[in-house]
Amino acid sequence: SRTSIKSFREVQASWPDQVFALCKRFLMVSFRQPAFVATFIIGYLIFGVILGLMYLDLGYKDTDVQDRLSSVFLFNLLICMMPLFYPISFLPIIRPLINRELDSGIYNPSAFVTAWFIHLMPTIMAGCMIFLIPSYFMIGYQTVASNFFAFYGMAIVSMSTGFSASTALPFLCPTVEIANLVMLLPMLIWLSLGGLFVRPGQAWVGVAWLENTSFILFAFKAILRIELSGLVFSCTQTSPCLVTHQNITVNDVMFNFSQVPVSDRCISTPCLYTTGDALLESVEATLSTASYAFIVFGLDVFFKILSWLVLKHVRIGGV
Repeated sequence: SRTSIKSFREVQASWPDQVFALCKRFLMVSFRQPAFVATFIIGYLIFGVILGLMYLDLGYKDTDVQDRLSSVFLFNLLICMMPLFYPISFLPIIRPLINRELDSGIYNPSAFVTAWFIHLMPTIMAGCMIFLIPSYFMIGYQTVASNFFAFYGMAIVSMSTGFSASTALPFLCPTVEIANLVMLLPMLIWLSLGGLFVRPGQAWVGVAWLENTSFILFAFKAILRIELSGLVFSCTQTSPCLVTHQNITVNDVMFNFSQVPVSDRCISTPCLYTTGDALLESVEATLSTASYAFIVFGLDVFFKILSWLVLKHVRIGGV
């Protein structure tokens, strides 16, 4: 009744107390549903080992450039994509209760959103470290402490953004199945615009503007800068002589084709990238690592605000 709702609001706890109480509840629900957290953590350990085995002990030759680029892309992709479906699977369990409590005024939507993301941070930090340790050292990224912790910090920001990007969906869709289907569309777009398959500026004009929302793209460039800045690749000249009467076409690591002129009918296949900085320029990762990290963090905040707006104004899922 209106009287009871009014009485709830009159005795409503302070905002910090609401956040604390909700964090405690989320943790209790997580412990009661350990399969969600266990699947998430174990999944990252398994994928970290698999990624490490796929690109085991990469070197610093020109023949390793493609694999090093692909490994960074897959590393970033797994960090960003796996969290997308966690809120969709978890929040519907408590959605009817959340709707009732929000309508009764027991707590504010902003307190709910804040508590939700605070309680996720231990899982995010643990998941990133568990994934990073096997993959980072098995692949053979730079064994510099600052680079390792820069990877770790960027992974935390990226994973947090992945959670934020899908938190609003359980409150916009009537069922988990529909929410999963709806999530596929932005997921595929962000994947396509993630920096490897479609280069920035080459996307179809109808979806090109979505590059600005692709946190996968900006996180990819940030991690690339961490790994490639200052690297030097030795040139092996694996095909020392090609006999031809015409110019030949060489395909570089980003699927660009360039004409190599003929000289005395015998030419050497060029080493297209002998430094990491040249490769960074080719993928248009020209901003600083901090700039890309700030962009990803900005998108994280944007998705969190979107979650708050949806939670405040939309009620789907019944009581």
